[in-house]
Amino acid sequence: MRLLFITPLIDPWELKSPVLTRGRPPLGLFVKMLPLTGHQPPYGVLYLIAVLKRAGHEARFIDGTLTTHDELLRAIAEYAPAWVGLSSTSRYWRAGVATIELIRRAFPALKIMVGGSHASALPEEALADSPAIDAVFVGEAEESLLEFLAAPEKAIPGVVRRANDAVHPWTPRPSPQRLDDLPFPDRSQYPPRRYRPSPLFYKRLPHTALFGSRGCPYGCSFCHSNRDVRFRGVDHVMEEIRATQRDLGIREYTFYDETITIRRPWILDLCERMRQAALPIGWSANARVDGLDREVLAAMKAAGCWKLLFGLESGVQKHLDALCKGQTLEAAREGVRLTNEAGLEAEGCFMLGIPDETPDEARRTIRFALELPLAYAGFSNLMPFPGTAIFERVRGEPGFQGYDHLHFQDLAYVPRTMTRDQLASLLRTAYRRFYVRPSYWWSRLRTIRTLTDAVRHLRGLIYVAFLRR
Repeated sequence: MRLLFITPLIDPWELKSPVLTRGRPPLGLFVKMLPLTGHQPPYGVLYLIAVLKRAGHEARFIDGTLTTHDELLRAIAEYAPAWVGLSSTSRYWRAGVATIELIRRAFPALKIMVGGSHASALPEEALADSPAIDAVFVGEAEESLLEFLAAPEKAIPGVVRRANDAVHPWTPRPSPQRLDDLPFPDRSQYPPRRYRPSPLFYKRLPHTALFGSRGCPYGCSFCHSNRDVRFRGVDHVMEEIRATQRDLGIREYTFYDETITIRRPWILDLCERMRQAALPIGWSANARVDGLDREVLAAMKAAGCWKLLFGLESGVQKHLDALCKGQTLEAAREGVRLTNEAGLEAEGCFMLGIPDETPDEARRTIRFALELPLAYAGFSNLMPFPGTAIFERVRGEPGFQGYDHLHFQDLAYVPRTMTRDQLASLLRTAYRRFYVRPSYWWSRLRTIRTLTDAVRHLRGLIYVAFLRR
């Protein structure tokens, strides 16, 4: 069977920050029409394509950000798929529905399925949003998609379908447990050289993402991650690294695992294998500040890791507790200190606009970020994604701005304790205070070793120059 996967048709300029930056920045802010904040392919879709191809199906991917309406319709006419599958986040769901209906008008008999984070969180609502949608896939769909294509008339766990004008009864599906049985993402659909991550995520190009595990055991109220944690074997990860180096010339990796240090023996084994292989690569990863020790950090450094990203969220302990973060301010200080001590760079992510947070408390978070020895900091509005506990808490409040604003540099939620203008101003102030410091730029200039380093720092400087006042 022939399938075509797409993402919503959107103008690339919609990927820029509508709250932080002013106007259309100069060409220096964009590289090949991709935003400074980075643009990566949907790796979940690339996994599905690889699974389908291994099973004997044909599958392709078209990125709606890099495609016009006419180009998409022409591609569908030429490829003639039996199914079109759209993957979308909540922010671009409305654009995704418009894309689906555009396709249905042009190809009335074409079957359309949807998946992605929005549809997974709100499958019945997604199905109701457009009569053009024939099926919704919930969660990790590698197994359910193959079963559905083999028997589309049957009830498949994890698949929501229409029954006349109602939703057909459906059941959830357990997540795939044997990750080593899955093929590597099909990066041939869009070679990594077509994409560029944020300058905070690479030192060399080309770059790609890796997934050593799926799921996260922590219960943060703002996160919709699967709580079922599963790890790939270290051999399988090493095989993918070697394959992407050999076939695509990859030099830089980002582990997109929720927290790569959850299983200490696993990360130590992986780092030792990478060190012994003397791979000419660099990499970064996500971690928690309370899951680190000197041995793990030293092993990561020796294996080529150069940066860890921490979700620090707030500089006010009561808000960390309200978010069910399960960590303390002291743990944040100690984790960042140990990371620097090991010779790794630390990036911290912070939220402003947490429910009941006051402007003064938001300023305390900004001061906390300034006190820490961070190489980078990201400040965003609280994003109440569908499928999270915080979404259920605030979705009925006047401060919830709607799905279209669920982006890390937009305003998706304004607590009753602030005005929208106050929150937007606090976010811009946070970026200016952190990045517009002579001491900060002097410390960054001292880290530049290559032309690529210089270019990515220039992209960051341009971004800061175009912050709104």
